[in-house]
Amino acid sequence: MHCISQTSVDGGETLLADGFDVAYQLRSAHPHYFDVLADSTLHFYQRSRDVVDFYQMARHRIIEYAPHTVSQRHC
Repeated sequence: MHCISQTSVDGGETLLADGFDVAYQLRSAHPHYFDVLADSTLHFYQRSRDVVDFYQMARHRIIEYAPHTVSQRHC
């Protein structure tokens, strides 16, 4: 999960998805699209101010998994 912005407000709504199930369904229904996402990387940059200024960079695959350890149900 990623916090889009810091806030002092109590409460709020959250929308969560079962990422493993989504990946499993995508892999079952559209293996080519799954492979495209598993082979693609995204660059993430964030510059923000919380208590101090910070700058964060990362690069990760959209879907990351270890093929030799994947069960029939999970990606």
